[in-house]
Amino acid sequence: MSSNSTSTSTSHPFIVPNPSDLRSPCPALNALANHGYINRDGRNITVHALVEAMHEVYSLTKPLAYLLALAGVLLCGDGRTVDLHRLAKHNVIEHDASLSRQDTQPPNVYAPICADPILVSKLMRVSQNDFLVLSDLAVTRVIRESEALGGPLNPLRAEVGRAESALILQVFGGERLEVDKSVLCVWLVDGRLPESWQSPRGTVGIRTTVSVGRRIADVMDSIRNRERGRPSPLGPYHLTLFPLSRVLRSLMFGLTS
Repeated sequence: MSSNSTSTSTSHPFIVPNPSDLRSPCPALNALANHGYINRDGRNITVHALVEAMHEVYSLTKPLAYLLALAGVLLCGDGRTVDLHRLAKHNVIEHDASLSRQDTQPPNVYAPICADPILVSKLMRVSQNDFLVLSDLAVTRVIRESEALGGPLNPLRAEVGRAESALILQVFGGERLEVDKSVLCVWLVDGRLPESWQSPRGTVGIRTTVSVGRRIADVMDSIRNRERGRPSPLGPYHLTLFPLSRVLRSLMFGLTS
């Protein structure tokens, strides 16, 4: 897929959502709604609409887009459509230790929708460069998971968190996986596709996401073992024994593992 400046398209301008519009904890979907790639009110969004929007804007392959869309509609929707705010139901797909959203405070059933400025600021400060790389997101994931209100994430939710980071790196980081901080901040906080950003030139698929996710897991494993002062007893793939393919299947069929 050739790159295109989706954010400046006259057919998909950014419009601040109305108070009655529904949004999710997922900045990717919020941006799609704010630009009109899916229903701007965040209601009754079909699998087909999600797939086409994720494919067009974020260059996700159709198989990966279908897996993610089906997970949302089957687990949080009515089996045919989904309202964005339903994706905020805690520990269904949404999970603690988000890079930009606060954890769900008990006894709330739904997670916060808006980005937390303090968390976003901490993410931006993890590196002194103008961009974030894979190791920066890995460091932030280790910190956020150590702070999780619900305690350590189970393997499924931990892998989902790493997959989210892998997608950020691929969608916004280009071939070098270097994510411009200013671009990421606008996307996370405003739910807007920055004018300076273009869709990835290539496609983002399951195979590449698994690969980048494993690299994130390896770095996280190394960080945690340095903190413990010992090497991983299971070798460098200690955190990759729960494959992303199983995560995606689990999301689709509602398994909690």
